[in-house]
Amino acid sequence: MIEYVLMMAIILGIYLGVSKGISRLGLDKKITNSITTTFSAAYRYGHVKAKGYDDGGPAYHPRADTGGGNNNFRVFFNPDH
Repeated sequence: MIEYVLMMAIILGIYLGVSKGISRLGLDKKITNSITTTFSAAYRYGHVKAKGYDDGGPAYHPRADTGGGNNNFRVFFNPDH
């Protein structure tokens, strides 16, 4: 039983050390940055550089009408209808 407690203490110490090192170096933000910005924009708008109205105005947005003669649109066809 004592061996298991010591082993869990060692594993917990290694985990805490690694997590503290990751947060100190800023690797957590670098890892999650692509998920929260690039992947999110590609999923929501269809382009990795796209921005919506909540992100400071539409840019590279496939369905936003900016009214400035911008040819930034796509036509989506549904073959079922």
